[in-house]
Amino acid sequence: MTRLRAQSAVALSAAMFAVALAPGCAHNDQSFFIDHVIAPPIRQPGIACVFDASRTSAALFSGAVDASLAKSYQAVLTVVNQLVPKARAEELRLETARIQVSGATVRVTQADGTLLDEYTNLTTGTIDPNLVSGAVEVVAISPRVMDAFRGKVAPGPNADALRKLRLCDRNSSQIITSNIKVFGRTHGGQDVESNEFVFPISVCRGCLVDFTCAPGVRARCDNLPIATEPRCEAAPCYIGQEATMPCQLCGADDACDFSKSNFCN
Repeated sequence: MTRLRAQSAVALSAAMFAVALAPGCAHNDQSFFIDHVIAPPIRQPGIACVFDASRTSAALFSGAVDASLAKSYQAVLTVVNQLVPKARAEELRLETARIQVSGATVRVTQADGTLLDEYTNLTTGTIDPNLVSGAVEVVAISPRVMDAFRGKVAPGPNADALRKLRLCDRNSSQIITSNIKVFGRTHGGQDVESNEFVFPISVCRGCLVDFTCAPGVRARCDNLPIATEPRCEAAPCYIGQEATMPCQLCGADDACDFSKSNFCN
């Protein structure tokens, strides 16, 4: 069983981007495919998150992220190698069907298919053949797209579409999709590419900020003590994803101010 550890909820451990998409690979869903997004485990204070990459691990069917807390969206994927083993000890033949993952191509789109961003995300992992699965971490929503939900859009491709993403209150959200293909090379030298995995993600601004972790808060709570309750003391594996966070960890976004109901005025 392959496991992946996430030491920091802030670090983008797989966030190396390239403008050019991956080189041409042999697309074959029967040999190499993305099975699901792994649901993050419940994290205990001071203990690293451990993701179970087996095909029977808990799966996320959609994601949730708060743009006031997160700079990107990290997805940990279970990827399966269905190639037939080639190693033969009696013939001194080495294993050539093992896959070395080297990256993923990602297209971030709106629900109607409008392109928001596309990039190559360099990552790594080794997956043995014969239905063995492994964990691969991918940046499923780039910082450029996440900035747009906060009203920050730099000049560049798809800028008009990105400007329409701005969220102005805690009750608003938008569904976008991350379209992911993982690629790599077998130890026998064959380039391989997985199926395209479509993962919907709901993006809000301020909906995962928990102000009840700072009793009596009136505006910002950066310097207020965190309430001694389990839900306030245990941070999720990735800040701003899937679970609420104490407002003390929110930062400078307008959604971090309890007194503000509209962030666009």
